[in-house]
Parts: sequence; C-alpha cells; structure tokens
Amino acid sequence: MKRLFVLFVILFLGACGNSGTSSSLEDFDNSNLKEDLKEEAFQSELPTKMPFEVKEATFTPTPGEQREVMQTFQFDGVDGQLMDLKTNSGEVHFSGTDNEQQVEIGNNEGTFGKTENGSLSLHWKDGDLTYHLMANGDEITKEELIETATSFE
Repeated sequence: MKRLFVLFVILFLGACGNSGTSSSLEDFDNSNLKEDLKEEAFQSELPTKMPFEVKEATFTPTPGEQREVMQTFQFDGVDGQLMDLKTNSGEVHFSGTDNEQQVEIGNNEGTFGKTENGSLSLHWKDGDLTYHLMANGDEITKEELIETATSFE
C-alpha cells in the first residue's frame, strides 16, 4: 500500500510539473545585439527565446533619415531557419497577410497572419514601438512565433 501511495505521489507531482506551458524554444543571448543598439535612436526589445538554435544574429542599421524610425534584425538558424524582425518607432500598419487573427503577446495584443508565400507574420505594439516578426511557416509554428515574441526583453 505504501508503494502505491509513493507511486501516486510521483505521478501527481510529475503531472503538476508539466501542467504549465512547456517550451521547446532555445535560449538566445541577445547581449551582442543590445550592444549594437547602444548608439541608435531607440532601443528595441529583443527575443530571449528562439524556436531554433541561432547561428548568427545581425542588426542592419537603416540608412538615412529612416534610421531614426526603423531597425532591422535577422536571425539565422544552424539548420537554415530564418527569422526577420523589424522594429519601428511609432505606429505602423502592416498589410499583405491572409486570415489575420488577433492574438495575445504577454500583456499586449497582436495580429498574426500568413503571407502569400507562406511566411508567418506577427506584429504588435509595445509602448512607442511596433514590432513585426516574420518566419518561414514550414519551419516554425504560430505558437512558437508567439512564444518568441513573448520572450522579448
């Protein structure tokens, strides 16, 4: 009887430990990108979790006057995955996606959709910044894209 009780407790604790959202995302150290942003007009939040192991992450400064209002990032995975992030200072309206759905990204509301070529598109506003995250839909799921956006710091 004691063994049965111990087995029950182990199974119960195991079930409780898995009741939250499980993450299949990889940790991502955004400190190099944050360093690149120090001299920029605004400081974007960046992901701390990614749906793939990142081989290279790049920040490309926007030329000219647009540099004050837009930042572009690219994340390349070790197995060829690709994710793009555009951050804008101020309000931006995105188009070109089908079947747009309202989604929650932490405490913010966002819009999820798919482009003509099958890419996943997620955009949301956080404070004065508007974020647009895009990824290949064959390699990344809607849930992973939202979880990545939720990890921004």
